[in-house]
Amino acid sequence: MAKEQLDPVCGMMVDPDQSVYKSSHQDKQYVFCSKRCLDSFKKDPEKYMHPQSQQQNQA
Repeated sequence: MAKEQLDPVCGMMVDPDQSVYKSSHQDKQYVFCSKRCLDSFKKDPEKYMHPQSQQQNQA
C-alpha cells in the first residue's frame, strides 16, 4: 500500500493505488477522492497550489 496523499481540493487523504482520479500539473501527480474534486482541480489548478492560503480562506 502506498503512502496516502492529500487531495488538494478537499483535503482528504487518498491512497494513490486505490484512486482512479489522478491528474498531473507542473510535472507533479495529484490524486483525488472523487470526480468532483478532480474536475474542480482541472478547471483551475493554480487555485489549489497554495494550501496555506486555502486554509486562511476557510477560516
